[in-house]
Amino acid sequence: GEDRRAKTITLQEATKYRLWLMSGGGREGRSLAESTVSRRCRRAKEIFNLGIKHKWIRYNPFADLNQWNETNEERNLYIPWQDVLSIMEWCNCPRFKLFIAATRLCGLRSPSDVLTMKWGQFDWEIGLFKATSQKNKRHRRHRDIPIFQSLTPYLQDAWEAAPEDEELVFYDLQITREIGRAHV
Repeated sequence: GEDRRAKTITLQEATKYRLWLMSGGGREGRSLAESTVSRRCRRAKEIFNLGIKHKWIRYNPFADLNQWNETNEERNLYIPWQDVLSIMEWCNCPRFKLFIAATRLCGLRSPSDVLTMKWGQFDWEIGLFKATSQKNKRHRRHRDIPIFQSLTPYLQDAWEAAPEDEELVFYDLQITREIGRAHV
């Protein structure tokens, strides 16, 4: 609470907090998903670490809690390629089709990796795309991805529809907004 000093919180209370989140700490007393509980406890740990760094406190009660899992396996869903093709047939925008194909066939992150794609990153002669990853700053920022035969028609259609001398594959804000709204 507001009157509680951070330095008085113990490991036992941090553990109780985690159990409370798991058993009814959500809205209207509902339990939270394991990934949400993990994320909240990790953030609490980060806040206490900041307090230690600034010498406001000496001990982090969340430091000794077990490792946390922040992935929610229940949200994983495999969509068969035939279903993806059906969706893409319905679409009339070549760039939107390419967006879907690039995430599915090349394993690019959506939207960060895909929306930064540039035509200059494609080496058509050797059949490679040099993908830039916004999230891999500590590791490799570039990955060489083969231009698969199944991706080629979507690339060609998007290239033909692009304005001349356009550097970005996804060059206008309208398509970017539509992709963001679709939560692709």
